[in-house]
Amino acid sequence: MRILPAANRPDPGLVRTEILAARVLIEAYADGRREREEKLDNAVTAIDFAPLEKGHQAGFDQSLRRAQSKLEELRPWLQQFVIRADGNSHIDMAWLWPWTETVEVVRNTFRSALDLMREYPDFKFSVSAAQAYSWMEEKIS
Repeated sequence: MRILPAANRPDPGLVRTEILAARVLIEAYADGRREREEKLDNAVTAIDFAPLEKGHQAGFDQSLRRAQSKLEELRPWLQQFVIRADGNSHIDMAWLWPWTETVEVVRNTFRSALDLMREYPDFKFSVSAAQAYSWMEEKIS
């Protein structure tokens, strides 16, 4: 279960994700790393948990906004990167089920992937075994 903040409040989970993603990219590139690490550290240290201990949500939200503002300094550098994700299925075809069931599992997996492709036209999908494609080609033809 995920608890989402009200629309007028910053999302702490999103700030966390932005910080973690930036950290990984910064560590991967030595050129200019020290300067970018400093900017990221400034954003992290802007987050103040003390207001929460006093029941002061607005104070915590304000610190999250400060952190997001400091993260903006990294935006021009971060925008040069593109992250691509590809849905993947690995079906163990030597598992303890009959061959016919294995083919059925493959077909159901492809059906789910095709449904997602219809719903999300940019969705990409791959299967780790060429045999799965061969079976689907046989079943469709």
